[in-house]
Amino acid sequence: MEKYNQLIKKAKTFFESHQFENANNCLQHILKSFELDTDKKSNLYLLIADINTKLNNFKEANDYLLRYLKINPNTPKVLNLIANNFSKVQQYKKAEEYYLKAINLKQDYDEALINLALLFDNLGKKKDALNYYKKAITINPNNLGVLFNMYKLENKTLNDKKISS
Repeated sequence: MEKYNQLIKKAKTFFESHQFENANNCLQHILKSFELDTDKKSNLYLLIADINTKLNNFKEANDYLLRYLKINPNTPKVLNLIANNFSKVQQYKKAEEYYLKAINLKQDYDEALINLALLFDNLGKKKDALNYYKKAITINPNNLGVLFNMYKLENKTLNDKKISS
């Protein structure tokens, strides 16, 4: 167990000094070298996913997030992270799928609602975007970013209607 603790400490030092590749290597070594209980294993999966996201290795990050979900299947935050990674590599259908999974597990999960609204907004699906912004604003009426995006969308929609008539 001492060797495990040393490697964790080493990985943390690498992470804090932004040496993400080295931190990743330490954590990978731990996964391969030690018999771990499910809690430790799932925590390592999250750490490795976080490091890979920082390294822009979104596919690998999602691989570890999906491993985490096999242990802890009903985790909206992890589903949201997976969706974010899919969005970053322009796999928008997959991103939408995982945002919806997160929202289905937790209807008041404003982060996933906002992310899905942003995805739809960026894809030009203004009506869908507005729908999810409205859901998010009912949860947090003081979210200025959502209010601003709703205003922009509603204003754009009105201007588009004037132009097309």
